[in-house]
Amino acid sequence: MKFLERYLNFQNLFVLIGLIMGVKFIYVNPPWQSNDEDRHFYNAYAISEGIIGPQYVNGKVGQKLPIDLTNTVRSYQGIPFSKEAKVDKRSVEKDRKKKIRSFKKAHFPNPSSGISPVGYIPASIGIFVAKTLNKGAIDIGYWARLFSLFSYLLIVYFAFRLLPISFQPVLFVVSLCPMVLYQAASVTYDTLTYSFLFLFLAFVIHHYFSDKKLSWKHIGILVAIAFLQGFVKGGYFILFFTVLVIPMRRFNTKGIYFALIAGLIIASFIPPIIWKSYKSTLNIPPEAFNFFQKDFRFDNGANLKFQLGDPVNMALVVIKNIFTQGKVWVSGVVGRFGYSYTLLPSWAVICWYFLFLTTACLIRKKVNWTFIIVFSALSLLNIAAIIGGFYLGSPVGADFIYGLQGRYFSPILPFAIFGLFNAYFIRVNPKMLRIGLSIIVIVLLGLSVNYLDGVFYLAN
Repeated sequence: MKFLERYLNFQNLFVLIGLIMGVKFIYVNPPWQSNDEDRHFYNAYAISEGIIGPQYVNGKVGQKLPIDLTNTVRSYQGIPFSKEAKVDKRSVEKDRKKKIRSFKKAHFPNPSSGISPVGYIPASIGIFVAKTLNKGAIDIGYWARLFSLFSYLLIVYFAFRLLPISFQPVLFVVSLCPMVLYQAASVTYDTLTYSFLFLFLAFVIHHYFSDKKLSWKHIGILVAIAFLQGFVKGGYFILFFTVLVIPMRRFNTKGIYFALIAGLIIASFIPPIIWKSYKSTLNIPPEAFNFFQKDFRFDNGANLKFQLGDPVNMALVVIKNIFTQGKVWVSGVVGRFGYSYTLLPSWAVICWYFLFLTTACLIRKKVNWTFIIVFSALSLLNIAAIIGGFYLGSPVGADFIYGLQGRYFSPILPFAIFGLFNAYFIRVNPKMLRIGLSIIVIVLLGLSVNYLDGVFYLAN
């Protein structure tokens, strides 16, 4: 019993369940079918070859990649996943035996090649290992997913180690919900986005309750996490300022406190500037990155000017989109998968939100009004900023918000829960809670895997 008490904790259960169910997601997800995974995979493969940044050839940006590799990836694109057109597992197994001739390469256009390479480091390591083992294209993709999953499990494990025990149930269900685990087990920068934001959250809450004063070492760690997140994916820097909940008296000196705030401001804006400056040294025309879609005019500045010409209509359009697309966004936080944008059944989505709500109401350490206001306000502001950003990023004059998916809100979810839900009235035996939540999560994830297997693949 002492053994179970010692090792049956949320961080170990997270790693165990995340590894088992994450591997299941790796293989139930058809090759390169996570949203934009093909282009993310090309970036990761190029990094494994020592290519950092886009290459410009014949007016197109992209990378020099093995022809056999790109042909295999392209053969799995555009699958509609209708009843008449599903993936045959026997074909996948047959394709796994095909090797790639790494010496036969060609420049392959990739509109995502200008993305910062930091988010692809785990996947690129997996690709390097797979190539060393002489794996075929499909297995290289699986290895890339596997190392992405490893990085997620490792980083979030340390988040659990930092987070007070009474806060861990919320992170447990969020970090293992289908959408988050599916992305963590894919080749995408979302893997590290979730990882670093969850780690940052845990660090803030840990020091909110800790009696130990923050030193320069702690400041360096927080700013480093923020910098890494800034290089991986933008749009979440608002959450960095949840550090404002930590009282100034918890810092060794006021100078350290203000250094932290200054460091986070720098981390919010400098990483994309650094990467943009690097790309400018490659002498690639900015318009070269916009070849992917030319049927609409995309210009954030022009769209902002157009929308501000009638601010009332702008507000009405945003509200209309929230009502028309809101259900899909909310469902997408839990599970909307791949290029087919397959949603989990409504009952499954409801079950997960019930689980979020239940864990949010569990008895945990009390927080003050500053904590509630800061976490609530910044979470809602970040959600609003994402919606507004995608609105301005839509075609000029459009009354429909293009490209916004619920998974962009998933990493904000635990921040929002800790801020908005402070009615603690459910008390459960800790050991029974860990066992009960684990069983529920495993069952729900298993049902998700089985559902996706039926959606994507032909029946045996």
